[in-house]
Amino acid sequence: MTVISICFDYLWLIKGKQTTLFVVNQMLQIELDLKNATKLLKQPEGQKNTIFDNFILLGLKLFLFIGYFLTPLLSVILMVNGLDPQFYFVEYVMRTYPLISFLARAVTFKRRLLLHVSLLMG
Repeated sequence: MTVISICFDYLWLIKGKQTTLFVVNQMLQIELDLKNATKLLKQPEGQKNTIFDNFILLGLKLFLFIGYFLTPLLSVILMVNGLDPQFYFVEYVMRTYPLISFLARAVTFKRRLLLHVSLLMG
């Protein structure tokens, strides 16, 4: 396996240097073209945003803020109430596949607390 990876690295890094540089240059050129195209699409200097545009932007910002704020809060509330689907999935896998249960216990040195913490951190 090591010999194969050494050969692959040699072919990729030494022999394929020109191809790699060409691909990187093409990616940079495409990025530059996209930047230039977006500069042309920007609003003219004389045109201002309307009140409706400002309300839509404000609504999207509030939606994202509330989503970021409520996601961890709702996750904790669901876990406290026992509605966490990860717990049931892990219990099912541990009961159904004894090898996975054995390996999980072996990785956590057969410590029950460390197993629960690692499963909660998920």
